[in-house]
Amino acid sequence: MDHLEEAVDLSPNNADYHFALGEALGAKTTRAGMLKQAMLAPRIKNAFEKAVQLNPKHLGANIGLAQYYSQAPGFMGGDMEKAMVLADVVLSLDEYQGHRLKAQIYERDKRADKAEQEWKILSSKQPKDWRVWKNLGYFYLRTNRAETAVGALDKYVALKPDTADSYDSRAEAFLKMSKLDEAEKRSSKGA
Repeated sequence: MDHLEEAVDLSPNNADYHFALGEALGAKTTRAGMLKQAMLAPRIKNAFEKAVQLNPKHLGANIGLAQYYSQAPGFMGGDMEKAMVLADVVLSLDEYQGHRLKAQIYERDKRADKAEQEWKILSSKQPKDWRVWKNLGYFYLRTNRAETAVGALDKYVALKPDTADSYDSRAEAFLKMSKLDEAEKRSSKGA
């Protein structure tokens, strides 16, 4: 952390350094208690805001700030509307990342129908992108639709047949449905 803070001090107009500091501080909060999180929150927000101010097209900084707004409570600066404005900026910069971010924000906001809509838009626009099908499959698993997840994860397997993760992911869906034999059978190549 000290090295990142030193980089920001030495080069305060470098958006990448502010972004990296925001990411590092965010990662630190995952291992911190509530009081420490509350102390780190303004620094995270400030780092991402500064990165976006310095480079409005910085993909990572826009994503980081949008995630901050969507995860932080209101009294710490959380704001779903601001998160969605930034998600639209991200969408203009990178279609996959934009729809993925919007889906995450909607899911966090307990709007699964809107999240699913984002994944469906993306799957129709980028049907050959394995990341879409993997993430859509896991979205269905999180929303307790394992049977629907299998269809998405089958497409993931078809696009990435040489990776163990695709088969493992599909097996998770079958395990969630308590179809142990099917999970075992379809977790390997050729199935």
